[in-house]
Parts: sequence; structure tokens; C-alpha cells
Amino acid sequence: MKFNSYLFFLFFIAVLFNSHVLANNKLNKAPVPTWVRANKLSPSKIDIKDIGQGYYYDLIEYQVNIGEQIKFFRDVKVLFDSNGTENAGQISINFDPKYQQVTLHELKVIRDGKTIDKLDVGKFTLVATETDLSRFIYNGTYSAYYILDDLRKDDKIIVSYSLKGFNPVFENKFFDKYYLQSYEPIGLAVVNYIVPKNRKLNFKSHNNASKPLIEEGSNHVSYSWEEQSFPAVEFDEYAPAWYTNLQWIECTEFNSWSEVGGWMARTNPTVDFKDGSPLALLVDRYWADSQGDSMKFLKKITHFVQNDIRYMGVELGEFSHRANTPEKIFNQRYGDCKDKSLLMISMLKRKGIKGSLVLANSYLTYGMEDYLPSPGAFNHVVAAIEIGDRQQYIDPTITNQGGGITDLYFPYYGRVLKIDDSKHLTSVDKNVNGLTKISETYLLDSKGGAILEVKTSYSASSADFIRTSFKESAKNQIQKSYLDYYKKMYPKISIKESLKFEDEFDKNIIHVTERYYIEKIGEKDEASNKNIFGIYASQINNNLPELNSSEGLAPLGLYFPYCLEYDIRIVNHGGVEFNPERESSFIDRDSYYFGKTVKTSKDTLIISYNFGFHNPFVASSDKKQYVDDFKNRDVLLYNAYYIEDNGIIVGSNISGKISMLTIFGCVCIILICVIFILRYNKTASSSMIQLYEEPEYHSVGGWLILLIISMVITTLRVAYNFFESGYLTQEIWESYRYTSYFPDYVHKIFVASEILLNIILLMGFIYCIYLFSKKRDLFPQTMIVVLAVMFLSNVVFTFFNYFYMSNILAPDVISTNVKNIIYSVLWGMYLYNSERVKGTFVNAYNQELAIDKDTALSE
Repeated sequence: MKFNSYLFFLFFIAVLFNSHVLANNKLNKAPVPTWVRANKLSPSKIDIKDIGQGYYYDLIEYQVNIGEQIKFFRDVKVLFDSNGTENAGQISINFDPKYQQVTLHELKVIRDGKTIDKLDVGKFTLVATETDLSRFIYNGTYSAYYILDDLRKDDKIIVSYSLKGFNPVFENKFFDKYYLQSYEPIGLAVVNYIVPKNRKLNFKSHNNASKPLIEEGSNHVSYSWEEQSFPAVEFDEYAPAWYTNLQWIECTEFNSWSEVGGWMARTNPTVDFKDGSPLALLVDRYWADSQGDSMKFLKKITHFVQNDIRYMGVELGEFSHRANTPEKIFNQRYGDCKDKSLLMISMLKRKGIKGSLVLANSYLTYGMEDYLPSPGAFNHVVAAIEIGDRQQYIDPTITNQGGGITDLYFPYYGRVLKIDDSKHLTSVDKNVNGLTKISETYLLDSKGGAILEVKTSYSASSADFIRTSFKESAKNQIQKSYLDYYKKMYPKISIKESLKFEDEFDKNIIHVTERYYIEKIGEKDEASNKNIFGIYASQINNNLPELNSSEGLAPLGLYFPYCLEYDIRIVNHGGVEFNPERESSFIDRDSYYFGKTVKTSKDTLIISYNFGFHNPFVASSDKKQYVDDFKNRDVLLYNAYYIEDNGIIVGSNISGKISMLTIFGCVCIILICVIFILRYNKTASSSMIQLYEEPEYHSVGGWLILLIISMVITTLRVAYNFFESGYLTQEIWESYRYTSYFPDYVHKIFVASEILLNIILLMGFIYCIYLFSKKRDLFPQTMIVVLAVMFLSNVVFTFFNYFYMSNILAPDVISTNVKNIIYSVLWGMYLYNSERVKGTFVNAYNQELAIDKDTALSE
């Protein structure tokens, strides 16, 4: 209702003002001005494959006569299919009637080489456009609007007009910027500035735009660009608002930021209030209530200007940049950013507190230092307050800010210009103290459902945002929107308790509590016939740009500031405990961080996320890292578990239970290996490696020392991993039920294969260590066979894990397999080719017995 009343008020003003415009701003008609520079180049041919609107610009022309305060526009559109007749047949000329007058020069259609004059001033309609109405700003802009009739394919539409008059608020100083490129191709782009010789205009070209052609006339200097065949510029997805890859130019008569600051100070001076006026009395009362405490007084003034003076502006003509008087804003109780900022610092000034207007750009958080100084570099005004040695920025347009006055959130506006110290731009600190904490608890019941309790706390900037959101919406609507969010995941969900909202305003912390009942918590999977309980961390996904490619020069814009701590808790019915489990991962980059931990505590499974942004963007050089970090976002954000009909997560109650069948199998495998080794040990070496007949090396040396050390370490590692992985427990056999990727028998074959190969490798390495110690001739070939088994098994498991199980593995599993493969290949090649190996391991089985016998006799 509040928004509608604002719109009605603005509409009322628009109607009154529209009547004035229609009566006093008739459109003029005249030939093209003689000062307009004739083009020297012709438009280049356009590849229509790059066009999506059915028409293209053959020519875009923009010329400015600064001395006469006239801007001249001309464009030529070519229609190449039927869509073009719909999209290009509307003429719209935007202007501000407070200081601009429209003169039409050309409106014609060229068809089959013939010119059809369409210029009829009487057919144009003046329409209030109000481009900033969504921001509660009435700027008084209008459009001279006309719809062309009888357009056909291959028609060429030529339109030219002039706008006479510059905004007088800028004290007859000119500044401007113009984009030479577009996201669609242009045949010819023409820009020309005609500058009187007694005025100096500074120019700058951006993004490799060309320098102007400078031509001197009798009393003016012309700065012009003519650019042929501008190709379409590809728009980079998720590029931040401040970034552009288009070529553009800017110019200004302001020579320094100090001149800009001086202009702003003259345009919007701080004023003194008359003693006894309502505004002065209010300030005096706030000061008395604060008992002379400047910080308490600042807090009262800030809350008054932010919350009691609503944000809305009527920015007609000069008031686009000139603030209304504080008395007027106080009486009407509304104003825009400059009105509210001037009111604040004027109220503070009455009690001797120093304040300054600050020019900012709410979009241009980066790159301001590359701009030429001009008022056009800014679109926002805030306040800087100094009390003692402390300075603080405050944005009076932000409402409902809680907490202490010194902790108020101030957006990151990059570089700003303080009016009282405008020699240079000042950097604003990044404020990242806003934090959102979410805890979702699923209390499983015996009927296949669950109670869902959601507790969310917002602090600092997050609290400011949610507080305003709640105040602008009905509680029932908020409750419905929260319910709809969970209904997308759980269709059979209902509200168990009404939404609770608790605002600790002084601490700037807001608590929201939700409580629902989910009748059916899981869904049946047809492939496995199991009940799947899936949870997706959409809170993170919604704020994580889904960039599929790192190509492009644009940085990646982020939703800044944003910090989230997100816990998902699943509580088994009946207190059934989960298996002890903990796995975590964390990445911390220059612009963002992401952590995930899965752990269990008695009957509760806890999935925790820690996610946020350090900066408002990811640099283009770091986009590849970003893509790599989040290419498997479904793996990172999706969690699925199988749930029994009685409300217990599958596998919860088998923790630590030993599988006697597995132990029996392992004992059998070990016995078989021992029998095989005893028989094999009596055989002679094969011809796989041609060993020396007599020992060439009587002691172990060279790379063999490193080999035996690595064999011992590998043996211990294989043994540790075997027991640490839980191969002897029931859990390893039941873990297949956590996923739906394979049937039961495939999973069990996979586990059995792992157990078999681990035992074979363990027994193989132990036996090879024994052969090594005896310098047996069987060692080289046996070790090569063991390494071959390690190589093949790791190749198979790496392939299987990467393509079928990468989403449920710890991050280091595949890398460990690859290391084992490299280990096998390198030592296998060494054993096969080393002369030291061939000259060291030459003892046959009979020689081994003789050596043992001689050793026994000597003892």
C-alpha cells in the first residue's frame, strides 16, 4: 500500500507537469544545422549473422556544439527481415523539458532507391518516461514518441534531431561520455565535439579507443571520431556492473577533482537553521536527550534522517544535482540522497559536529581512478562525519540500521570524493561484517516423515537488509514465501508453528524461527528401490554464479558482501546413533572461500558449510580457478542418504561391528598366500631378468637403499590403510546403501576385490622384504610382479573411481592412486634395467640354505 501511494503521488505530479509540457514545449522542425560536420567515410558492410533484432545500425552519429549548447543525433537503421519492421519502427527521443528543446531535422524512409519523407511533427506524442520511478525518483524526463507505419523489408530509416540546452546546475561547464561500440555491430560510428577556442575540453579514450582527429576552425576546435565496421562486442556473463569491454570516450571541462568538489560545495552548501524553527527545535531536543554526548546525538540524527525522511526525490532540471533546503525536506518528510545527506550534516552542524557531503557511485566500485574528473562520474551522495579523531561514512538512504552508531554498515562504494577534502579521491573500506547463520534440523519420525526446524540469525548488514524486507512485507506473505521455498523440495510439507521473528535492534541481530512438518521425507528411487533423502544447499547455490567457462576478459561479479554459516542436522528416530564419521574440505581464494564438513555426533548427522566473499569480484586471471573449484557444485552442495521406513538413516546402527565372515575370509587368503610363498620360495629364478652368476656387489648400496626404505614404508602404509578403512567391519559391506550408483552385488564385488588385492599386496611386500634381506635371485622378478599388481589394480580403481564414484570419494583418493601408479612404474623400470640389481640378487634357494647352515654352525 505504501508503494502504491508513492506511485499515485508521483503520477499526480506527472499529470500536472505533463499539462505544462504540452502547453509550452512544442516540437520544432528545421533543416540539419550547418555546423554539423559532414562524414568522410561510408558505412562498412554488416554481417547480419551477428544481428538478432531484424535490423542493424548502418550509421550512428553524435555531434555536440558546446558553444551553442546543442547535441545533434542521427542514426540510420536497415531492416533486413520482418522482425526489423516491428523492432525498429518506433522513434523515441528522450529529453528534459526544464532546460532542453527538441528540434526534428529528418525522418525518412529509403525504399528501392527512393526517399519517402515521414517527418510530421504533429504525429509525435509527448510521453512522461520517468526512467527512475522504480527508485522513487521523479526526474521529469519525457519522450517524443512516434510509430512509423508502412515499413517493409530492406527499408532504410533515417532519423536526425537536436536537443538544445544544457543543465544550468553545472555552471556552464561541459562533460560527457560516449560509447563507440555496442553489443551489436555498427557500420559507421561518428562522434564530434565542437569546442570554442576560449574553452578547454579534456579528452580520454578507454579500452583502446582511438584518439580524436583534431581540426581547427576560425573560432572553434573540432574533436572527431569516425570508426568503420565496429564488430559486435560479446557480453561477458556475470560481469560486474562497473566493468565494460566496450570502447568509449569521455571529456570534461573540470580540470581536477578539486574543481568538482568546489562545484558541489557551491551547489549544495550547508545551511544554518533559524532559532525557534521546528527543525532547530528538534535538533535541540535530540541534543538535550543525548546529554551532550556527540555519539548518542549522531545516532539519533542518523535514525531520524534514515527512517523518518522517506527516500523519494523530485529531480526536475537543476534539482537533478541541487539539493532542496533542509527545512523543505524536513517539512515534506521525503527527499533523495543529496537531500537527506545535506539535511543530516546541517543538523549536525548546529551542534558543532563536522560533516561533509560525499560523492559516490553505487555501481562503479572499481575503475574510478581512470575517469576524468566530472560530476558525471557519480550517481549518489552520502555523508562523512567527524567526531574527534574519528571519521565515519553514513548512507542516509539506508533504512532500519540497528546496532551501535559506530558499527553501522556502509556499502563498498570503492572511491569517493569528499567535498571538504576534494584534492583526490578517497578509498572506502570494505565492510564484510554481515553474517547469516542457518541451522536446519530434520527430526526423523517412525512414519517416514520429519519435523523441520529452521533457525536463522542475521547480523550487521544482513540484519539491516532482512529487517527492511520484513517491514515492507506482510507477515503472512513472508510465511508463505518461506513455505514455498521448502515446498519445492518437499511437496508434502505444512506449517507446524507460525513464523517467529525476534529483533535484537541494539545488537543488530535478527532471529527467525520456522517449524514445519514433512509428511514424506524421502522419494523412492526406481533403479535401487530405495528411499532417498536428498538435501541441496540452495542457499549457497543461489549466491554462487554458475560460470561454465573461464573465457573472456571480464572479471566475475559476486554478491558482495555475503557470509554464510549453514548447518544441516539429521536426527535419527529413537536416538539410534550414527557411525563415527568426519570428513572436511576447505578452499580459501583471494575473492571467496568455501568449506564443507560432514560429521556425526551420537544420533545426529551434521553437514556444515562455511561460504562467503572477500571481494566483490573474481579477477579474470582467477576465473579458471573458480570454475575448477565449483565445476562439481552438485557434488559439493547435494547430500543424499537412504532412509528406512522407521525413520533411521541406513547404516546408522552398524558402527564398529566386526564382520566375522570377513575375518574368516582374510585368514583364508593369508593362508593361501603363505602356502604359495613356501612353494614358490624353493623355485629358481626365471629368465625375466638376466642375473649375474656371481655377486658383483657384496653390499647393498646406491638406489637399493632408497628402494628398501620405500618398501618398508609402503608395507606399513598398506597395513595401516587396510585397518583404517574398516575392511573388517560390517559397515564397509553396508555402505553401498548410502548411494544408488550400483546394485548390492556390484558393490560387494568391489569391496571384496579391494580386500583381496590389499592382502596380496601386503603379503607380497612382506615377502619381497624377506627376499631382499637374503639377496635372493627371486627378488627382482617377484618385486616386479608385485609392482605390476599394484599398477594394474590402481589403474582399474582410478578409472572406476573417477568415472563412477568421484562424487562420493574423499578428494585425495584418486591422487593417491596416481601416486601408486607412478611408484610402480619407476621402481619396476629400475629393477628391470639396473646393473646393481643384477649383480646383487644372485643367491639361489640352495645357496640360501647353505648360508643359513654355515651361520648356525659358526654360532
